[in-house]
Amino acid sequence: KLPNVSLNEQQQIADLLAKVEYILEKRRQTLRLAVEFLKSSFLEMFGDPIKNPKKNKIVTIDDITTHIKDGPHVSPKYADDGYPILSTRNIRPGKLILEDLKYVTKETYSTLTERFRPQKSDVLLTKGGTTGFAKVVDFEWPFCVWVHVAVLRPKSDVNPIYLEHALNSKYCYQQSQYFTHGIANRDLGLTRIARIKLLLPPIKDQQKFANLTQKVEKLKEKQKQSEVQLQNLFNALMQKAFKGELLKEK
Repeated sequence: KLPNVSLNEQQQIADLLAKVEYILEKRRQTLRLAVEFLKSSFLEMFGDPIKNPKKNKIVTIDDITTHIKDGPHVSPKYADDGYPILSTRNIRPGKLILEDLKYVTKETYSTLTERFRPQKSDVLLTKGGTTGFAKVVDFEWPFCVWVHVAVLRPKSDVNPIYLEHALNSKYCYQQSQYFTHGIANRDLGLTRIARIKLLLPPIKDQQKFANLTQKVEKLKEKQKQSEVQLQNLFNALMQKAFKGELLKEK
């Protein structure tokens, strides 16, 4: 059932909803521009890795990490709650996806992290199925990873935020795809990850980029919160509109 409203009232409702939709799209556009801004800033600060106009040192992942590890090569027993176990579906370039998060018990977690435990400032890299996506560990809560996720621990002269963006750059991503073997079961092995090349600028320049990234991420978080509030407002207005209550309040 729909409320019986005049064409004039319909137009007023449509105009009001269109204004909210317009603001919502502006928020989304701001988020997209922030991502592009960081990409262009990275290229401007460090230059094209192929041409290397700033003569930065060219290194491999093996050169700049103390550890390159992955998760267990067996399927763990999941639990309804407990400790998160991250897989490929939870990682996108610079993003942690918490939807459909899997858990393991405390006992299983202890077993899976007995030899190596991921920690803050490590960098996660997808290595099975969808390969070559990197996300820095910028959170404190304990977790473990499955076999399809590699954990890179940078040396002291490598900023983890810089490493995340370097791995997600076109230059490193193309290498990760070249090193990914298989068709049905795509795999980017640890020894091949170690061979991925990247630029290593001075640590002060890496830190400068990391500071810029953190400022942009704070802006993005505010925009996301604003988008959620606007989406809730839009949904509420839609409900009122189809109940015939929107113009009455206006």
